[in-house]
Amino acid sequence: TTALNYSLSDIEQRIYFMNAKWSHGAEYDDALLRLYKTDYTGIHLNGIITTDNDALQFAVKYRSQLFPTVPVFFAGVNDFKNDMLEGQTQITGVVEYTDYQDTIELALRLRPQASNLIVVTDGSTTGKARKAELMQIAPWIETKAHLTVLSLEDISFPAMLESLKSLGAESVVLLLSHVTDVNDV
Repeated sequence: TTALNYSLSDIEQRIYFMNAKWSHGAEYDDALLRLYKTDYTGIHLNGIITTDNDALQFAVKYRSQLFPTVPVFFAGVNDFKNDMLEGQTQITGVVEYTDYQDTIELALRLRPQASNLIVVTDGSTTGKARKAELMQIAPWIETKAHLTVLSLEDISFPAMLESLKSLGAESVVLLLSHVTDVNDV
């Protein structure tokens, strides 16, 4: 209850944008680790909030080096599995859940002539997690419509748009994630 006694003006916030959708890999993680070590030396934190899969993965991987005793709160995590926390303590959060089955059922009710479901995603961590969530119900989807997945990690935005232009009333498009394409655009 003591947390409720503070106003927002009493809270010092530090916000870092990891840019993980466009910059990623071991070298980039090492650079972020060095930056955070430099910026947070001697700074006391009461909590850390992560807001997507990449941020949570980074926090779990490097927490022991950066903030071993600081509670972590996560949000916006897709395709959450308990093993993502790797036995961490003082960590909790809110997962992002999309009800794909109800969404698809509604789309097919609104377009009764549809027999194809085209799913568009990308190769980002979020895109891969959303695709994994969707693929859990792929057998059910195939009883309703033919499923095709277009991944922007394989094609460019212009190529994807060109292929979608030719679709007719027999197709429904479900956009999962579209941050970057094969050209990192």
